[in-house]
Amino acid sequence: MELELRHLKTVRTIAEAGSLTRAATVLGLAQPALSAQLRRIERALGGELFERGRHGVRATALGELVLERTRLLLPAVTALQQDAARLAHTGHTAGGRLRLGGTHGPLLGALVDRLAAAVPDATVTTRTSWSERELAGLLADGRLDYALTGACGSAP
Repeated sequence: MELELRHLKTVRTIAEAGSLTRAATVLGLAQPALSAQLRRIERALGGELFERGRHGVRATALGELVLERTRLLLPAVTALQQDAARLAHTGHTAGGRLRLGGTHGPLLGALVDRLAAAVPDATVTTRTSWSERELAGLLADGRLDYALTGACGSAP
């Protein structure tokens, strides 16, 4: 079994509830089903996550490690989902994080100035290159969001 986000949410819920019975109620599961799921998660991670007792559960050292990482991962995944949805609908992410590339420094600088005036909370990073092919590659690789290029005179 591969570990999934829902498994991390289950472990977090058990820790927050303090017992399998209360966690099962929160998750809308029968307690035996939650116990079986926890055993599968523990097998996937290689050890017990909780010490079970009459008065509830307490995280083991492995459980503390998983909970510590869960506290980082779950909010990060939630932020990723929100930013992705926002980008899909509006064309920019929370806080206006934009990665711009350009072949012409002064034009790129002017664009950054206009963006700063229009969206003061935007975080803009830039990359300049004389090669429009390099910028196109960075766009294709997802390392830039937009590129500003132009031709000068009769240049191809």
